[in-house]
Amino acid sequence: MAGATNLFVTAQLHDLRALEPLLRRIRAATPGIEVDDRQIVLRTVKSWRRLLGPTVVPST
Repeated sequence: MAGATNLFVTAQLHDLRALEPLLRRIRAATPGIEVDDRQIVLRTVKSWRRLLGPTVVPST
């Protein structure tokens, strides 16, 4: 073990209200886990080198 905090999780949620259900699922799947810290980014324009949103196909 490197230290007290040994796991980093990144999740993209469509709504902030989805955070608590996600944390409940993580806690249920891994008994004894504790959330030490969380950071929220309100707007991501690009993610994993892909643009977010539907692809627009020009009409012919």
